[in-house]
Amino acid sequence: KLGFSWEALDVKFWDGQGGSKGLETALFNLTQNIEISQELTGQPHDLEAIIVQEYCKHDLEIRLYVVDGIVQATIYTKFCKIKDNLEFGDFHELFEQEKAASAWCGGDLGALQDGERQCRAIVEHWMVWVQAQLCEVPPAIRFDFFMGRGEKPGSAVVWTLEICELGFSMLGEKELPNKVFKAMLGKCLGGGKTGSSDPACLPNSGPRVPPPTTPVPAPPAGAVSSTAEVVPPPAKVVTPPPPESLPPPKPADADVGVIIPAEESSDVPNIIHISVPAGPGVTQDQALCTGKYERMGNERANGAPVWTNDRADRFLYHGNDDNWYVGDEEEMDLGFDCDQGYIRHESAGGMMPHLLEGDWERGEEWIEDPAITVNLDGTTKPATARNAPSTKGAKGKSKRRK
Repeated sequence: KLGFSWEALDVKFWDGQGGSKGLETALFNLTQNIEISQELTGQPHDLEAIIVQEYCKHDLEIRLYVVDGIVQATIYTKFCKIKDNLEFGDFHELFEQEKAASAWCGGDLGALQDGERQCRAIVEHWMVWVQAQLCEVPPAIRFDFFMGRGEKPGSAVVWTLEICELGFSMLGEKELPNKVFKAMLGKCLGGGKTGSSDPACLPNSGPRVPPPTTPVPAPPAGAVSSTAEVVPPPAKVVTPPPPESLPPPKPADADVGVIIPAEESSDVPNIIHISVPAGPGVTQDQALCTGKYERMGNERANGAPVWTNDRADRFLYHGNDDNWYVGDEEEMDLGFDCDQGYIRHESAGGMMPHLLEGDWERGEEWIEDPAITVNLDGTTKPATARNAPSTKGAKGKSKRRK
């Protein structure tokens, strides 16, 4: 690589086997021979050193866009071939997890989901480091990762690839530019996010996934992480504005009935079991709410803890209308600042969801369903305990599900 260049044309591949792809050829091509618009041209530069990294075999790149401390978009990309001049080429991007898994992960959606879960956990740690350097949350920053399938189906290995602060392509994502430039403008006008280096203190922190319970597996022999050793720059000295120039702080989650202190209550469990038995009137998406839910670390939704299932596609969260919900990625992408889901139960004075009395309800007409169970021991009720089935059966609040 030429310095810390982000351009793929400044990176050359070599395999250590000599011949046309040896190090000497790669070095020569790096300084002499790049391709622009399918034409070879010279590469002027004045660098006195280059970076040599070991190649990391991977299936695709995962790019996470963090705006004001919240993951606002995920894009999947891949350079699909190495060209004759040893550059990485044939670049493609996809915006849907299922399509990316089908195209580049051999259809192993579970592996891609596991990889993205690990990437989100690593972003948590990187954001702590970033805040330590800036003394604030940057308006927008992108984290790129390599992801490869693990030894077992449904597992993945990830490597940090690149960190780009306000210098990244959004690759045609339709909604992202409005969010990024709104955050940048707000920062220029004296707004933006500030916060401590404690991830629990990230202001309005959005959907995050807890670190995996087992260590991220090391790359196999001969495949070394492409992450260059990061030498943190000296922390910037930031002169804070005078207090009178700052807007008055808004109490976090001021209008929500469930506020859990940082030290946590003993009533907050790590594991919760949910059962939505299949049967007449129950949609497939509602039945998929069944499973074991694990607490998502320091994640908060309107002041309350959040739990996610083993597939990381269902979330037990507290809505902004004082109800507990089970939703999916749509609610996660909204930062849980919403009031919708597949099942719900009205909150009761800060009580945790497994302690609530009375029946849970199924959307979209919110019909009480005594067969739904939310508890710690995993006991279930038969579908015969259910009231008359819903004629629609869907996600509550204007959205139907199959």
